Amino acid sequence: MRWKRVIVPLLCLGLCAHAKVELGIDVLSGQSFECLQGKRVGLLTHAAGVNGDGVSTIKVLLEGKVNLVALYAPEHGLYGSFRAGEAFPNSKEALSGLSVYAAYGENAKPPKEWLEGVNVVVIDLQDVGIRYYTYVSSMLYMMAACFENDIEVVVLDRPNPLGGELVGGPGIDPDNQSFLGAFPVPLIHGLTMGELALFAKTLDDWTLQPNAYRTERVCGLNVSEATISKGNLKVIPMNGWKRSMRWEDTELAWHATSPRIQDITDVYDYSVLSLGTLAANFLKQFSFQSVNGHAFRRFSAKTWSSDNLLEAIQALSLSGLTVKRVDEAYIDVIIDDFKAVEPATLSAYMLYWARLQNKQPFALDDESEILLKRHLGDSAFWQNLQSSNPNPTPFIQKWSAAAATFHKNVTKLY
Repeated sequence: MRWKRVIVPLLCLGLCAHAKVELGIDVLSGQSFECLQGKRVGLLTHAAGVNGDGVSTIKVLLEGKVNLVALYAPEHGLYGSFRAGEAFPNSKEALSGLSVYAAYGENAKPPKEWLEGVNVVVIDLQDVGIRYYTYVSSMLYMMAACFENDIEVVVLDRPNPLGGELVGGPGIDPDNQSFLGAFPVPLIHGLTMGELALFAKTLDDWTLQPNAYRTERVCGLNVSEATISKGNLKVIPMNGWKRSMRWEDTELAWHATSPRIQDITDVYDYSVLSLGTLAANFLKQFSFQSVNGHAFRRFSAKTWSSDNLLEAIQALSLSGLTVKRVDEAYIDVIIDDFKAVEPATLSAYMLYWARLQNKQPFALDDESEILLKRHLGDSAFWQNLQSSNPNPTPFIQKWSAAAATFHKNVTKLY
């Protein structure tokens, strides 16, 4: 997917009277749901889809007398109760009795019959600011289904919890774009959901590869420029959000977005070690251990001691992080100053150290190698890891330069 430079509205409405950021759902409520009046409304949301007071967007719309007729659930389900990659069935929402369609897997782009009688689909999903966290993909797939069926889309904007200024990590090759990386953006992209929706409208096409993800099959996407251009998109912006804000600056409570992202520190931990999880899940050279419910903070290496890991990490002289030895095997990585952190650097080195531990190229089955590259984005980095003389440093430098260019160009869209 290539993107064209167009001017789209600035999504932050400026500083509001109160310090607390007003979410898109709060702004919509303050407008008396005017853009939804007289329409049959579908809603794509999840457990973190709440207003500034923590009230479910489902309840807010129903109490606002919006004619809500269907619900759609992304990965993890409407209540966040399913594991990553786990299929789940259609169901009924307990309080309203509305149908809940499982908009995931082969139905990530909902079939036409699931949209029958719907005039507008509202999307209210809380993202974490990392490219392959799939709620942004669910938004794009829903936009595709709606645009192809002449259904309006209304995206309720929410903060990027990492802020709008931190951008970095690997980009993504076009042939690696899939549900695991739907947008041509750096791993840490610095955009809100509303901005990503508007960014999607600037792309020449939406062409994504299908995935075989664990036991779940996720469909691909092929949407033409003409369909994108004629698609009816409206973004309800936030009030009071600034790009310099991280989540704690919004004065909003964090609501769990998935089983392993329970609080805001999990988001920060995941942003620092997300590529490192590939070294565990696919390459089997690292092992993560949950500590006090935090899944992305403590890890060990397959053949290295904790002292070996400490020495390797300390040699990088990374800013914003403290590394502590837990025992002979495990270490903890603690974020001291998130503003000083270099996105993806530590976890890129974890992939490199996985290769050193393995001592030879990895022998992955085809499906696993495809999935790893689609998470990683940069196939050349993977090829370098598989070579006889791997070196992550030039790639990290390349990613940093490319991310800076992306950020400079995409900010012209705000």
